[in-house]
Amino acid sequence: MRVLVFSPVRLFGESVAAALQPCVEIERAVAACAVADLSARCVDLPADIVLFDVTGERALGEARMLTGACPDTPVLALAVPELAEHVLACADVGLVGYVPREASVVELVTLMQMALRGECSCSPRITGELFRELCRRQGHCDGALPDPSLTARETEVL
Repeated sequence: MRVLVFSPVRLFGESVAAALQPCVEIERAVAACAVADLSARCVDLPADIVLFDVTGERALGEARMLTGACPDTPVLALAVPELAEHVLACADVGLVGYVPREASVVELVTLMQMALRGECSCSPRITGELFRELCRRQGHCDGALPDPSLTARETEVL
């Protein structure tokens, strides 16, 4: 797999690329540290996947531009705090998944492989938040959780 790592922090981006290089699944990993470098790097290295550092102030706006410009290349958010609002913000700009800040290189490679198959992994807590947000956006629920002391039938009646 060919990987493009974007981070405005050059040391971070190059370190992630270097950490991936020895993995047998990785054909090539290169880093870009400026948004202008992304298009040039995409020409040099037709990436199978892009890892996008979302820790900067303008990161999500830049990620939205990249996903719009390269809709066929999966873009995975890198270094995401495992909080629902951060994961939702990544989904809202078209990122296909996220890599938590605590992930190891082995976990990173697994998450990249999953993203290439159209899959995403997240904690049960984040999954619950995603479902509640989807329901809220579609106007089918008010976001309130049912009282856990109620039976399923009592909740249905309520």
